[in-house]
Amino acid sequence: MVKLATIKAEMARLERFISADRSFAINMLRSHPASPKRNAALKTLETRLIDAQGAAARRKALQFEREGAYGRVFDAIVSEENELIALYAPLWRDLPLNRGRYGG
Repeated sequence: MVKLATIKAEMARLERFISADRSFAINMLRSHPASPKRNAALKTLETRLIDAQGAAARRKALQFEREGAYGRVFDAIVSEENELIALYAPLWRDLPLNRGRYGG
């Protein structure tokens, strides 16, 4: 059986060791501030992470916008075709009557 005094002595030794380790870490942080190169790399990674987190939503929005643009293009083509049909309707109506006049 271990005596209480031995346990208390071991606890005190471990507390000194942990305290020294903590002091060493604090001193290292104070004496070696973060390098500008590391800070810049970290900032770049943070920016890229934020960009990547929003990428899926932006992709969906752009895809929706592109599909809408395709729809508008096709609607414009159909509308133009309808306008041309209406514009040329009198000509098409008269062509069979005047076949000899136009060289046909």
